[in-house]
Amino acid sequence: MIVLKTKLAADIPTPPTGKSAFFIETADGMPKLKDDAGAVATLQGDPGTPGANGNDGAPGADGAPGTNGTNGTNGTNGTNGATGATGATGATGATGATGASGVDALKVDFLVEDDFASGGDITRTVGKHGWQILSGGTGNNLTRIAGEAGHPGIFRLQGGTVATGRAVLMIGEAGLHCLVLGGGAITFESVFRLTGAVAAHLQSAVGLGDSFAANGDQTNGVYVRVLGAGGNWFLVSANGGTRSTVDLGVAHSSGAWNRMGFVVNAAGTSIQGQVNGVDVGAPITTNIPTAALSPFAKTDAVAAGTALGFDLDKYFLNQVMSPAR
Repeated sequence: MIVLKTKLAADIPTPPTGKSAFFIETADGMPKLKDDAGAVATLQGDPGTPGANGNDGAPGADGAPGTNGTNGTNGTNGTNGATGATGATGATGATGATGASGVDALKVDFLVEDDFASGGDITRTVGKHGWQILSGGTGNNLTRIAGEAGHPGIFRLQGGTVATGRAVLMIGEAGLHCLVLGGGAITFESVFRLTGAVAAHLQSAVGLGDSFAANGDQTNGVYVRVLGAGGNWFLVSANGGTRSTVDLGVAHSSGAWNRMGFVVNAAGTSIQGQVNGVDVGAPITTNIPTAALSPFAKTDAVAAGTALGFDLDKYFLNQVMSPAR
């Protein structure tokens, strides 16, 4: 048998964690519980079910009107009705508009991409596009050299040691150039390095141009170029021998690989220089060439001196034709 003490709830100490205290509340005589958080709850069971009606007694005298009884509990919900029959099939919707026709990539892309894994020396064409080799002067040389880790396929241009010395790789032939700006957006990028100190009598360039028969700069073209002792690489746009330039902020460092290029808008009215795929400097909007151009790489000697090596690892140029051809 459990005996409950009669006390005020405030006098009952809070039980230890996980325990409860039962008592009779002095204030109202109700059995209560205090839990381990100090909360007090009244213990009261649900009302019992009503007893059965007794037998009818003899009619008594009319009593005073009784008070209204409590409302009965709600009945349980009935079961769901059967599922209705499937409705008739709706009418067929209208035919959608015809989608735009797909565009064959062969119609929209002009692509020149080379790793210079084939070809060999000054007597043969180079790479998968059959790059032509042009040279002049004493000490010039053009040859494929052994690839290196991360740089498969390397072609070396060496411009010679006299004022007329030059070494050129180009696609096409002199006077018959293949690409005019303004027929769609162009993306160009090349990976290259110089193998000796830049002297004031040497220059090297790669991109698009039209002047390969002699040493010196391009008459028409868009290209990246280093020129002068200890100079930086520049983006150059030449039209009829007049040039606009943007400093790409990369100094020549002998033996260091560079990744540089440019993006030409579809209309051929703006040229943005890039280093490692990131825009550098303001776009060029003046002296943009209107003549036909060819992919090229070139290194020159503009005075007597020591030949400078210009190594090409990658040439990539893509034009998305607009409109498609």
